[in-house]
Amino acid sequence: MDAARVACRLAGKPAVSILYRRTLAEMPADREEFEAALADGALYQELALPESAAPAKGGSLPSLTVRAMELGEPDASGRRAPVASARSSALPCDLIVAAVGESPDRALFERLGARVGKDGRPMADPDTMRTELAGVYAAGDARRGPSSIISAEADGRKAAYAILRAAGIEPGIERMQPAPPDYEALSRRGEYLPSVATAAGTEKGSDPAFVQREAERCLSCGSACLRCVEVCPNRANLALPVATPAGGPYKQAIQILHVDDLCNECGNCGFFCPYEGEPYSGKPTLFRDEAALRSSANAGFSFSGGGPSPSLVVREKVGKDVSALAFADWNKADSAMTAIAKTVYDSHRYLVAGGKA
Repeated sequence: MDAARVACRLAGKPAVSILYRRTLAEMPADREEFEAALADGALYQELALPESAAPAKGGSLPSLTVRAMELGEPDASGRRAPVASARSSALPCDLIVAAVGESPDRALFERLGARVGKDGRPMADPDTMRTELAGVYAAGDARRGPSSIISAEADGRKAAYAILRAAGIEPGIERMQPAPPDYEALSRRGEYLPSVATAAGTEKGSDPAFVQREAERCLSCGSACLRCVEVCPNRANLALPVATPAGGPYKQAIQILHVDDLCNECGNCGFFCPYEGEPYSGKPTLFRDEAALRSSANAGFSFSGGGPSPSLVVREKVGKDVSALAFADWNKADSAMTAIAKTVYDSHRYLVAGGKA
C-alpha cells in the first residue's frame, strides 16, 4: 500500500493499479491503509495474478500479463486459495513494483547451522531469542513473522538482556512508572482544539501563547489509552478509575471494563487497538449473570444474589475455572478482577442488573 500511495503522488499523477490474487475479503493488508490508497487514487483489481512482463514493441508500452483467478477451498491460512483460470489479459504499464512482502534468508541460517522451521524462520527461545547456536540470536520479524515495531523492540530487549547475562553481566532494569491520569485532559478527547497563530516575527517555540495552547492540546495518552472506548458504537467499553495502591494488581489508575450485554462483537475495538489486542474478548468483562459468564471464554465477573451484599461469580483469567465468593470475601480480596468489581459496585452500580446508581 505504501508503494501504491507514493506512486499516486508522483509528478503527472500516473494511473496506479493494485493487483491482488484473492478478493478484498481475504486481503491481509491493514484496511485503513487500503482505503487510504484508494483515496489517493489507486485502482484495485482483485482476483488478478501477475504472470509475466513483456517489453515494449513498436512504440507501445511494456505490458504485464495478468491471469484471472478464482477462489477455491480454504488453505492452511484459513483463507480461500486462489486457483488459476484459463483467462488472461495484458495490462499496459511503464513501471512494475513487486510489493510481495519479505521473508528471512533461510539459506543464511542453514549455512550457519541454525535450525529452521517449516515457515523458513529460525528456531529461537522466545524468552532469550537465542538459537541453538551459541552466540547467535534471532529476533523481530525474522523470528516471529510480520508484526509490530513494538514486538520487535521487545524481542531486541530480551536478546540484549540474554547476551549480557551470558557475559556474566546482570542488566540494570529500570521500570518506568506510568504517569498519573490527567482527568481534565482525558475529558477533552474528541474536542477540536486548533492551534493558534504566533505573534508576528516570533518563533513558535518562544511564543508563550503558542506554547501554552500546544500544551493544552495534550490528551494524556501516556496515562490511559482509551481507543477502544472511543470507537465502540455501543458504548460497551468503559473507562473506570480503579484504586491501585502500590504493589496492587494494576499499574494504571484507569482500567477498561467491557460490558457483555452491550457488545455485538463488531470488531471495531480490535481494528483500532494500537496494541493489536481484542478488547471485546481480552478486557475484564461484566456479565449479566452467572450463566452468561459461564457461556463465555472471557475473564470477568457477575454479581449474584441481589440485595445489599451480593456474592461475586468470577473468572480471574481466560481459561480458568469460575468461582463464587461471598460478599465479605470478595471485598477483602485484592485480585485484578475483584478490584474492578469493587469499583463497579461502589460507584457504578447502575451497570448491574437490578442495581441502583
